[in-house]
Amino acid sequence: MKRLAIGAVFILSLAAAACGGGGSASKALTKEEYVSKLNQICKDANAEEEKIGTPSGLAEFASKAPKLRAVFDSAVAKAEKLQAPSETKADADKFIADAKRIGALLTEAVDAAKKNDEAKVIATGAKLQAVVQDGEAVGKRLGAPACAQG
Repeated sequence: MKRLAIGAVFILSLAAAACGGGGSASKALTKEEYVSKLNQICKDANAEEEKIGTPSGLAEFASKAPKLRAVFDSAVAKAEKLQAPSETKADADKFIADAKRIGALLTEAVDAAKKNDEAKVIATGAKLQAVVQDGEAVGKRLGAPACAQG
């Protein structure tokens, strides 16, 4: 049962953090444009992650995580290219920072799963859950519901 929960936490982290803002585009978007583009990035990432599926154990997590991570990294890169308007820039930058932290924690968890180190995966999952919750809150503040799904 713990392994199922671990997989769910990691999928949650990918879905919640697959979006963000900030970055360096040629012009700042309006808030409406920014939220619309951000939401679409998250919707697309969420759909891809659903196709891959939720891992049910350490071995399956270790095998599915690279695919999930590729979806996550692509979404973060797209979101990072969006130029957030000044009124949402602080939250957008925070969301990208959370996404990068989740990426680092995900790498730790995958490495531990490949070594069949369930204790480390669980410990990393606990750290990850806190960052995911923060990311969901930021997604809600940004007005991007697809980026705040758990």
